Amino acid sequence: MARIASGGGSRPFAAGAQVTRMPETLPEAVDVLISGAGPAGSTLAALLCKYRPGTRVLVAERRTFPRYKIGESLIVDVNRILEDMGALERVDTAGFLRKYGATFMWGPDRTPRTFEWSDYLGAGYPMAHTWHVERPRFDQLLVDVAREHGAQFAFDCDVVEPVLEGERVTGARVRRGDESEATVRARWVIDCAGLGGPLSRRYGQRRMDEELRNIAVYAYFRGLPWRADWNGSPDHGRTLIVSHQQGWFWYIPVTPEVTSVGFVTSLASFTEADLSPRAFFESRVGTLAEGAELFGDAEVIDYRGDGKLFHSVQEYSYGCERVWGPGWALCGDAAGFVDAILSIGVFIACNHAQFLAYALRSVLDGDCDEELALGSYATTARENLEAFRSVAHMLYAFIPAGSAWWEGCAAALRRSNLVPTEADAGAFAAFFTGFATRSGMYDDALGSFGGDFVLEMGHQLSGAEQLFAPSAYAEHARQARKLVSGDPRLRVRGSVRAVPFALPRNGSGAVFPVTRLEVEVPGDADSRVPGVSRRLFVPGGLARAAELMDGTRTLREVAAALAEGGVDAPAEDLRREVTKLAYRLAGMGALEQAPAERR
Repeated sequence: MARIASGGGSRPFAAGAQVTRMPETLPEAVDVLISGAGPAGSTLAALLCKYRPGTRVLVAERRTFPRYKIGESLIVDVNRILEDMGALERVDTAGFLRKYGATFMWGPDRTPRTFEWSDYLGAGYPMAHTWHVERPRFDQLLVDVAREHGAQFAFDCDVVEPVLEGERVTGARVRRGDESEATVRARWVIDCAGLGGPLSRRYGQRRMDEELRNIAVYAYFRGLPWRADWNGSPDHGRTLIVSHQQGWFWYIPVTPEVTSVGFVTSLASFTEADLSPRAFFESRVGTLAEGAELFGDAEVIDYRGDGKLFHSVQEYSYGCERVWGPGWALCGDAAGFVDAILSIGVFIACNHAQFLAYALRSVLDGDCDEELALGSYATTARENLEAFRSVAHMLYAFIPAGSAWWEGCAAALRRSNLVPTEADAGAFAAFFTGFATRSGMYDDALGSFGGDFVLEMGHQLSGAEQLFAPSAYAEHARQARKLVSGDPRLRVRGSVRAVPFALPRNGSGAVFPVTRLEVEVPGDADSRVPGVSRRLFVPGGLARAAELMDGTRTLREVAAALAEGGVDAPAEDLRREVTKLAYRLAGMGALEQAPAERR
């Protein structure tokens, strides 16, 4: 069994220190009141103020900053959002350890499987690394960026409950640290305060995932060994994820000397063991084949500075049925949480905050109906969380299995139409990078006719960036081109439903109306992706094209019918866009030749 020795700590957070503060002077009215100054709240505040200068944004945070927070590992697509809010260079130069990917040792096969961002990102992506961060410093950095954009922060102030006019939230009561209260009127109140957030508790209609009702027991170690095939090196580090018969371990280097190590298991397993957190942790290390080599002569330290060496946190996975309503919305952990196995927490918070910021800016300016803008945000947030939740379920299912553990990811990805087809490892990488949440959202489907629609299948995730190697989808793309080439009569397999939607264009600060096509593909023995629902986004004028692909018209005739129906676009541009849409539908397995043209 590995020796786990106790050592000293730097006590960086001065746990329990009493801070004397004057009561905050709170404004009587703002445009947007945000509860919670974590990554979701700060990102939302920064982007609102950046793209809508003069917006009165108040962020009320019940704690004082900097404060300790677990969750030190990021995934790479957070870079896009940090760049948008003006924080990317600052984070990169803040001295955080760079993270280049992760290594998994999963199930009975203990062969390390490494995923590095550089294997999947093209040259156009901002950086091929992200970071292992010290959350107190990282979160404070985001607060500082939001302040520079014009947001106001009130620490030691807790949003207690909303103020209503009829069914609409029009503000909130805020309790200061000295127990005095003030009412702040707001056009929108946003809950970014996590599981205990005031609006999440009241309106969210939270659904717990009982199968992912877990607990993490964790500590901070000094002197853990670095191994190139496991966690890289201090200047080229990776997260290490190691499965155990009853759960899994994370190894996240916080500094070159200090590593966060946690064991995640079911709450039932922890309760049945009836051990202290330390005894439980040590017992699981003792039954881990790699335990002695992983820990070496490392010692556990009081990194949090609260006098404790081992800690526990219950990791409930949950989602909310309601994510927004009149005058309010949920974001970050307040809207839902998925098991930490892919380190998506900060990314999901920032990603959804970016969408919400764009939506609110458009609503506040009167450019988009709130039902459309906020409803589209809510649908996207729920679907993203469900996609990651399905991967977490798959990973846990493969702990005792001997087969290739990422195969389930490819199936999950195809079912959600994030990549029409992809090799198993590449499909997993779409989740592991964060690109699985894009689904063509940011640039695909937002151009006018004649704009640059995405043609290659893997690029539906990443816009102009090359995420997957061409060989992964080249044959499937070739088959789709063959079906669409010439001027065939094609028909949609199954049904297509057109739904009004709004999507953000990255870097614009606004959402734009599009049409979401929800395609139901019937299952049969010949289908590459049988019995699944697919979705894609198109400009509104192109929405009827799928309906017109009923086997009675050539693609040229479909374009002509759209023009006759009032779509104002040059004939060649319209023809080209109809062909591209047909190509995308073909790649989904949702298009076939009309019977008379089958050979």
